[in-house]
Amino acid sequence: MATQSKTSYDQRVFNGDGCAMDPIQAPSESANSSEVRSFIVEVLVRQYDIDEEHAKEIAQHWDVGSGRELRQFPARLFVEIFGLQAGWVLYKEVSARAIEEKVNSMDIFNHKKRAIGREEVDPRRKPESQLRWLFRER
Repeated sequence: MATQSKTSYDQRVFNGDGCAMDPIQAPSESANSSEVRSFIVEVLVRQYDIDEEHAKEIAQHWDVGSGRELRQFPARLFVEIFGLQAGWVLYKEVSARAIEEKVNSMDIFNHKKRAIGREEVDPRRKPESQLRWLFRER
């Protein structure tokens, strides 16, 4: 039942016993078309319980293109490529993973670091003095 702490509940995949499995990672921007097709098959099989052969047929519609295109295509193109149901599901899954990766990589959610830059904030200082220190002229 090992899952990463940054994984949201919606992105965890459960097996037939109700135990959480490893989350499915979106392909990187540099992923080739076969890696993208593998991701599509994995999402459809593990999260939507689609027969593996049918999932492979759907994934075969991704002829060429990298992970960058997969992440940047609008919903309309997903629907044109994969069909109405599979296109919408895949668009939703790719978008959710891309957004979660972006949010998890942001430093603004680390309260001990400045929103801009990487200087540490001393948590023992009073809030007023921290603000003066953060916004001091350099």
